[in-house]
Amino acid sequence: MRNTAFVSSLATLLLTATMLLPHASAAAALPPQTAPTAAKVVIYPAPAGQPLSSAYKVQVGGRDVPVYLQRVSPQDKTLRLNSVDDKSQYGLKYEEAGFAYFDADGPVDVTVTFSGPVTAARLLPTSPAIPVAVQGNTIRFTANSPQNLTLEVNHLLVRTLHIFMNPIETGAPSPKDANVVYLAPGTHALSAYKMPPDKSILYFGPGIHNIDNLALSDGQMVYIAGGAVVRSTIRADEPFVTDTLAGQTSKVYTKPAIAIYGTRIKIRGRGILDGLEAPGKRLLSIQGQDIGLYDVILMNSGNWFMPIFFSDRVVVSNLKILGYRANSDGIDIYSSRDVSVGGCFIRTVDDVITVKSKTQHPNAVSPTDVVSNVMVRGNRLWNETGTAMVIGTAVGADISGVTFTNNDVIRDLARGASEGINLAGTGTVSNIRFENNRIDRSGNQIDAPGASRVIYVYIQHSQWEAAADKSKALGTVRDITFSDTQVLLPPQDPKIRIDLQGASEQSDIEGVQFQNLTVNGKPLSKSNTLVNEKFAGKISGLP
Repeated sequence: MRNTAFVSSLATLLLTATMLLPHASAAAALPPQTAPTAAKVVIYPAPAGQPLSSAYKVQVGGRDVPVYLQRVSPQDKTLRLNSVDDKSQYGLKYEEAGFAYFDADGPVDVTVTFSGPVTAARLLPTSPAIPVAVQGNTIRFTANSPQNLTLEVNHLLVRTLHIFMNPIETGAPSPKDANVVYLAPGTHALSAYKMPPDKSILYFGPGIHNIDNLALSDGQMVYIAGGAVVRSTIRADEPFVTDTLAGQTSKVYTKPAIAIYGTRIKIRGRGILDGLEAPGKRLLSIQGQDIGLYDVILMNSGNWFMPIFFSDRVVVSNLKILGYRANSDGIDIYSSRDVSVGGCFIRTVDDVITVKSKTQHPNAVSPTDVVSNVMVRGNRLWNETGTAMVIGTAVGADISGVTFTNNDVIRDLARGASEGINLAGTGTVSNIRFENNRIDRSGNQIDAPGASRVIYVYIQHSQWEAAADKSKALGTVRDITFSDTQVLLPPQDPKIRIDLQGASEQSDIEGVQFQNLTVNGKPLSKSNTLVNEKFAGKISGLP
């Protein structure tokens, strides 16, 4: 008779060992991998004058791939928290990482040369694991399909290399198409620009572009070509408001680099939209219907990267978002419906993906204020200080039908939770699913000793909610599911904390299911789970 208990225990031990020891060391280099079949590879030269990394060199199939320099939040936990809390600084505290991007239609050999000796290396996410071979200061691996990978060298938590392997681009416009306005590299004053009636595509060619403010309207597209870097700038007369919070004063500019207001509007391409020279200014702002954002790289936004306000039918696919400044949320879905976010890579110093709501009129809720049918699927996320996947904080109207599924939080270094709900406002949050997500908090230096706050559901007033809601009764939370979530914690402190905190008997939490959650490969138990409950009922699946 088969000893199923022994087999299950052995499987758990093997899984835990695999999760906790994923590095390849130089002393025990892996054998070379079998060379993949020849694949088509497209590499885009970096424009002259763009800062590149001196820490990493990348080759794909023996060809050089540019490695761009990227500012990231500091590894030191005190400096990292200062980088998000001190909003007057606008990103004066940072370290440097790198990223490379290319297109391929099949498996490719990738060679990375590091600037110093390599004692250990691994690719994130760790599941499914991609083996790496280390020899001297060279790291080799095979990427079998388009995906967004992160290479961690010598246990450096933040000075990483991001590798963005895109599929071969199809359906791209040509600069010679009749409906295209082609922009050569240079400085473009676009705040008063109107697309000619017979044109619908604004094409940024390879090279460096400087823009002020561009507003897109119905049926238009911005195409940012591979090898292009479009830099957001601030005009001397650009309008702004003064924001004061916790005694800190800063400028927030009222217009983004690119405004997407209307219907059937797209942004796509392989190039970069960069906000480094525009502190306090968003890169994108979206409000409309039938909007698509595909494949481009957004970096260094001076505020929220790309809020989606009061919109319907929005697709966000394979974006790469890299931010280091305070308030640089990745994607904020605000009072919108039928939104999908898939295949993206997001690393920001503030919240990564948030779903919020507010009313357009203080004393009335309209159908365009609510949130419904939002799908966040198959993304790779890096959480520096905030929350990786969250409903809230502002909930001024109902939010329902939101699913976060099959996402990898490849690094969670934050003081916030990895996934959850923070209801501040009068709306009801219901029918929310967090499922099949994988969360790595093994490098977190902020978690309190004894338990890592991975999941929360809060109902509480907040400085972030609408002013009109602060004097009203808070809303409720109903029918929430957390299922099939794998959490990786340090082996010396493998306990998660789950907070379920309602505000009152009227503003309470009801109907939360926990199914098949694991901590370092083991099911939830009293030995690895700390639960805090208040005004919460019909909770199932907790030890």
